[in-house]
Amino acid sequence: MNQQDLSSILIDDEIKDATIEHDGKEYNFKIKKLSWTKINSILSKCINYENKKNVVIDKSEFDILYLKEALVEAPWPKEQTRMFLTRITPEFGKKLEALIPNPSAPEDDELKNL
Repeated sequence: MNQQDLSSILIDDEIKDATIEHDGKEYNFKIKKLSWTKINSILSKCINYENKKNVVIDKSEFDILYLKEALVEAPWPKEQTRMFLTRITPEFGKKLEALIPNPSAPEDDELKNL
């Protein structure tokens, strides 16, 4: 049986550095990629059904759960991520969102190439 190289479709263990600049200061992060099933698991915890018709995603909860899983290092103690995120300014929060995928919109560019 001929086995294919699957390395390009498996999540790697690479940890990426990210820096957010805010008010003249730099905040450094280390973040890992999450697998497709992990992201779906987080998303499933954040879905609510309104009137049994509309699906609503709690974006705030998704962001918190995603960062709790993906952050390897942050400027705050990792175990305090939820508490810390509830206290940050909207301006810093917008910048932090750049580290988080959009739960309601898959990577459209990737889908176009299928």
